[in-house]
Amino acid sequence: MLVFGNRIAPSNLETHLPSYENVFCMISGTSTCHMVLNKKKCPTPGVWGPYLDAILPGYYLSEAGTTATGKLIDHVIQSHYDGKLPSSMSQIIISLNEQLKSKDFDHRNSLVVNPAFHGNRSPVANPNLRGAIYGYTLEETSLLDLYVATVEAIAYETRYIIEEIEKSSKPIQKIIVSGGLAKNELYLQLHSDILGVELVTFTAGEADLMLVGASIIALCATQVAPTDDPSKLMAILNNLSTDEPGFRTHYRVFKPRQSATEYHNRKYQCYRRLLDCCIQMEGILL
Repeated sequence: MLVFGNRIAPSNLETHLPSYENVFCMISGTSTCHMVLNKKKCPTPGVWGPYLDAILPGYYLSEAGTTATGKLIDHVIQSHYDGKLPSSMSQIIISLNEQLKSKDFDHRNSLVVNPAFHGNRSPVANPNLRGAIYGYTLEETSLLDLYVATVEAIAYETRYIIEEIEKSSKPIQKIIVSGGLAKNELYLQLHSDILGVELVTFTAGEADLMLVGASIIALCATQVAPTDDPSKLMAILNNLSTDEPGFRTHYRVFKPRQSATEYHNRKYQCYRRLLDCCIQMEGILL
C-alpha cells in the first residue's frame, strides 16, 4: 500500500531537487501560480515571461497559472448544497478526504469538468472562457464525485500547461507545492498521479510558507557579502529552526501511481475535448 506524504529529513531535500532547472513550483490557494526556472530562454504561448534574474541570478522565470483552484472547489461544494452548508467548508473537505483516504484516494467517476469557471489564464489565455461539467444524469450526483472530478480537472489543466512548457524546454523533473491546498492530500496525490511526476511539499510548523520564503530572501539580501550562488538559499532553508516549540521543517513526498495512469490518460483526453468544445462555443456566442 502506498504511504501518502512520506516524511524526509530537511537535509535530504537536495536528493529530491537535482537542480534548479525544470522544477515546477505551484503556489496553490484561491488560485494557483505556476513557476519554472531555466538557464535558457524558453518562451511558451499563454505563459508569462521568461524573465531573466526574476528569482535567481542567471535563470529565466516562466510563470503560468489557473484562475480558480481553491475558490472553484469551494464554489462546487456550495453549489451542491445550494449555498446552505451543513458545516464549515473546511470541515466538509476534511470529511470528504477522510472518506477518500480509506480508498487510498482512488475514487473513479464519470464526470468531466472544464475548470475555467473564471476564465483561463494559461495556456489558453482567454478570460472570457466559461466552465462546464459533463456527465450529469437525472439521478442525484454525489458530492464526492463532484469534489474529486473538480480536483482532477484542476490537475488536468496543470498537465496541459506543463505539456505546453515542455515543448520549448526539458521535461519537468520535480514539482513543489505550497499554499493552502498543500494541506489537502487528495489535491497533492491526484496531481502526482495525473502529472506523472514526484511531488514535494513541506511545512514549517504553523508558519505561513509565503512569509518564510520572503524572510529567507530578505535575509540573503542583507548579508554583508552577498553572492550570486543560489545554494545559499538552500543552505538557509535546510538550517531553518527556532527555539519555538513545534517549529521544524518537514518534507513530504507524493509519488505517481502507475495503477491510475490509464484512467487519467483517458479522462485527460475527455478534458481536452470538453475544453476545445467550450472554446468553440465561446467563439460562436461572441
